[in-house]
Amino acid sequence: MSRPIGILLGFLALLLAAVWSTLSITRRAAHFSFCNAADVGSLDPAIASDSSTQRVLSGVFEGLCVLHPQTLEPQPGMASNIIRTTQGGWKCLSPDGKTWTFEIREDARWSDNSPLTANDFAYSFRRVLDPQTAAPYPHLLGDYVINAEKYNSPQNLAVGDSVEVELPLPNAESENSNKRGQLLRGTLIEKVAGGTFHVEVDGVPRFFQIRSSTEVPGKGSDSFKNESDNSGAIEDCRQVLLDFHEVGIRAVDSHTLQIELMRPNPAFLQVLAHVTLSPVNQRCLEAHSGREWTHPNRLISNGAYVVAQRRLRDRIRLQRNPYYWDRGHVGCEMVDAITVESPATMLNLFEAGLVDWVPSTPVSLADDLRRVRANSLKAAPAFSTYFYVFNVRRPPFNDIHIRRAFCQAINRREVVDTALRGGQETASGFVPPGISGYASAEVLAEDPTAARHELQQADAGSLTALNGSQWKLLYNTGDTHRSIAELIQSQWREATGIHIALENREFGTFRAAISAGEFDIARSGWTGDISDPIAFLHMFASDSPFNDAGWANDDYDRLLGQAGVESDPVQRLSLLQEAETILLKECPVLPLYHRVSMHLVRPGVRGFYANSGDIHPLKWIHVER
Repeated sequence: MSRPIGILLGFLALLLAAVWSTLSITRRAAHFSFCNAADVGSLDPAIASDSSTQRVLSGVFEGLCVLHPQTLEPQPGMASNIIRTTQGGWKCLSPDGKTWTFEIREDARWSDNSPLTANDFAYSFRRVLDPQTAAPYPHLLGDYVINAEKYNSPQNLAVGDSVEVELPLPNAESENSNKRGQLLRGTLIEKVAGGTFHVEVDGVPRFFQIRSSTEVPGKGSDSFKNESDNSGAIEDCRQVLLDFHEVGIRAVDSHTLQIELMRPNPAFLQVLAHVTLSPVNQRCLEAHSGREWTHPNRLISNGAYVVAQRRLRDRIRLQRNPYYWDRGHVGCEMVDAITVESPATMLNLFEAGLVDWVPSTPVSLADDLRRVRANSLKAAPAFSTYFYVFNVRRPPFNDIHIRRAFCQAINRREVVDTALRGGQETASGFVPPGISGYASAEVLAEDPTAARHELQQADAGSLTALNGSQWKLLYNTGDTHRSIAELIQSQWREATGIHIALENREFGTFRAAISAGEFDIARSGWTGDISDPIAFLHMFASDSPFNDAGWANDDYDRLLGQAGVESDPVQRLSLLQEAETILLKECPVLPLYHRVSMHLVRPGVRGFYANSGDIHPLKWIHVER
């Protein structure tokens, strides 16, 4: 135990600061405390995208179903009829496998004790698909539900489609309001150049043009004359979407929600367990502007816990929800999620007894922890890939030969054995192994000679840029990220003679830089929502919000589209494997390894299990002191 104790003493000052922080928010200790790797982002489940935020929100909101933390088997959540049949199917699924009918439990309540209904789910699912919400995961519905993708992609509207036209809010309403404008329903007659829509509403042809929030409200240009009908002036609107009545989501009554899929998908319940598809309270949203509704004093939720307090860059305190349907099985009265980015600091807080769970441990202490903390260490292979992404929007990494050279210049085995030592598996593809019937495409193997040959084939301008400027590998704060970056930097320099500088940023500014495209190479990682290749391959679709590389390939998009409507499961996986082959050939992404989750959990904590999804619902956790 000498090395952990030594580090503990070395970080004594940080410990004292952590203790002060613990006492500063309240004098009452939480029943369960854990380190959350990054500050929680938006408390809006439709917007949340990082694992730290989703870890907290999974305790604050609950969807139609939840996943058992040990088996990942779907369990009833807000829907009471998610029950296996004697034949192994589901009571809520139709014989043809396409229609799911969910019975919202009678005792489903919001945290203000108002009833939660099927209409709340229909409203929330529509909101996830609404382009103005800018939800990062609309594909959770768009890939499976009838017409959901088309609702989310109004550019795909066609003549003859039933549409809904959302009018601007009244002048007294703020454009930052969470309310929708008045809806007009009609039939799309034509889409006119300049973004104008010709729609028949109640038998009357009308012209609508989308007005941005920065434009002055009012009528459009009265001088507009349409070639086919020159009788109408343009009216302003906020957006024109497919009529939501055409989407396979509807509240049959207050306690019955029906979802129709394009094709059978036995894993759809796993999709529905994602925190993005949690219900949100419409009254709460519309009573406030922007994100104000997520303030702890205003937020109305439906999960096992409610947000009691929040201090930015410090912690979030959760308190048991007295109106939660299964409150008798919620293990803790209060839970603290403490923001700590450094695994070393996490370890010291754990050793000092200040937290009960840490989700990340220092790489340098992996062997020691296995020896002296075997009773606390929870490890399992995760359905996850750690990778680097190239910014292909600008030189030099817009050149495929330079990207391929950088991919062939690295030794993944050395990364796993030297920088990690946690039992991780080197990445042979982008999609992790373990999916029945799917053989992942192969990454470019280590070959320094081939790497140098690729550089010789690169465009002269790209080579000049590569050798004439200092390019950077961006990673967020963390000992493991730094160790990997330093090793990869050395491998690139040895194989190609090119020096790539390293830049470290805290998570918030790190993600902001990547979202803005202000990077050359960046660290990334992904854990699949469901055990399916599309959970990873969808990231690099040209219209994906997670396509940090800015890469686009028409054949790749076409294959994903074909897989989306393919009913033969074998052929579908073949199409996805072909798409992954294109991805790994063009190298916008550099897969390094498949992650192993390593958690430290205090003895006495019950309900925490290591699993491939790295899912640890707070509801199930209780502590025996």
